[in-house]
Amino acid sequence: MLPAPPRVTGPLRLRVAYPAPTARIDARDSTFLYGATNHPSVFPALWMHPGLTIPPAGTPEFRAFDRQIALRIRENDVTYILQEGSRTRMDANLDDFPRVSALIAGCARATAGAWTIREICH
Repeated sequence: MLPAPPRVTGPLRLRVAYPAPTARIDARDSTFLYGATNHPSVFPALWMHPGLTIPPAGTPEFRAFDRQIALRIRENDVTYILQEGSRTRMDANLDDFPRVSALIAGCARATAGAWTIREICH
């Protein structure tokens, strides 16, 4: 059994151990961006895995999932989607989600390293 942590009183003082202010962030996914920018994730699953965390395409559950993402994008005033590569490791793509694709169709896009920045303009 681990010892109990010491009791601390007074104001909360947070210290960041990683990364250093000038360090490059080495991450394999973008979920840390939500916390870093103080915004919630609009994606209703922890990761994009078709058939496991995402309902199978063509099913009523998938259509509801796609609607939920688009609704959360609107509710949270999302203006950009960051996309790393054209497909995820589990072979998912933004184009797989019709309502999300409609929000970015014909909108501006830019690249920053491996990332594509997709503007939401609809």
